Amino acid sequence: MPHLRPRHALKLLESKLKYSPVVAIQGVRQCGKSTLARELLPAGGSGQVYRTLDLPSVLDSALVRPETFLESLADASILILDEAQKAPRLFDAIKARVDINKRPGQYLLLGSTEFSTAMRIRESLTGRLSRLKLYPMTLSETCGAELGTSNSFFLSKRPRATRRELVRFLETGGMPGIFATRSVSERTGKIQDWVALTVERDALQIPTRKLIPSLLRRVLREIAVTAEPDATHLARSLRLSAVSIRSMLEALKTLFVIHEIPPHPSGTGKPRYYLCDPGIAAWLGAGFERQLETWFYLEQLSRLASHGLEGIVEFSYYRTTKGSIIHGVWEQGGKHALLKLDITERVDERELLVLEAAKRKQFPGADLFLLSGVSSREKVRGVHTLPWELLA
Repeated sequence: MPHLRPRHALKLLESKLKYSPVVAIQGVRQCGKSTLARELLPAGGSGQVYRTLDLPSVLDSALVRPETFLESLADASILILDEAQKAPRLFDAIKARVDINKRPGQYLLLGSTEFSTAMRIRESLTGRLSRLKLYPMTLSETCGAELGTSNSFFLSKRPRATRRELVRFLETGGMPGIFATRSVSERTGKIQDWVALTVERDALQIPTRKLIPSLLRRVLREIAVTAEPDATHLARSLRLSAVSIRSMLEALKTLFVIHEIPPHPSGTGKPRYYLCDPGIAAWLGAGFERQLETWFYLEQLSRLASHGLEGIVEFSYYRTTKGSIIHGVWEQGGKHALLKLDITERVDERELLVLEAAKRKQFPGADLFLLSGVSSREKVRGVHTLPWELLA
């Protein structure tokens, strides 16, 4: 298949299956969860069994007779259950079986929503389940590059993609069934179908939310184009109440369609929201700057997940009192790094000043990075100036 690539999360998935009875792969619909579990995962061999709750017959059995359903598949070395959130009682049945038999790697649960009370899943499987967040493919994955090291805050020592590949990625994104489509019209049709499914079907299946598809579509577009994509500015642009916009943002987060990027506590920002994929953002009207930001957050969040560093490395953005944005702030063991994106093809003096001021006032000792369209890397007044491609 033209879209089949090694996924950076595979090694961590294999590791989790060695120590946890239940492993969950969660991520936005069509990001590659089933492919990772069925075609890329070598564990399980011939004993690996896959069932999807998208099939009415399977769903009916899992909903009505969850204990019997699991018992009928007890011989599987690994039981893969796709769209597991559709049968909340399955989680109670899995807990009961795992409490009797704690063998690692029994169940692999795939879900395109959070496994939460919003989906009426009461059993969290605490102490029995290990989670893996899967994102759409990053630029480096679409180019077939291996997972990089976790040092230098995920900046590569050398570009693993060309400028041409980057520009194409900003337009096509990394959704496995979409990015490799050569025909522009066919790719556009696939994105259009994906958005329609998201707002007209998936969002309406969240039982605790009453949502209007046309409004959700407007929210997605506004996230793609508004200058400051926080709840306040989105509500103002769409002329919605704060309660309404937050309800829709929570629904889109439940579906992994958007990422919430928290503000650093020492700044003036509010949580900002970005779409899960730059290609979808581009289709919804995002300009180059927003596509670049969307790619940046996809790349960083995916690497944090693939290295198992979520909750270990603190990641946020920083907004100054004058409204300037530093797109990435990493903190680990008291050490900070600040990164600012620039859409120009030169080193902008004003962007250097923003980074220098933030270091002086809030982040003494921090490493400073400015990524722009420059062709080479150098150090200017203590700031590492690098080409965009070093994010790949």
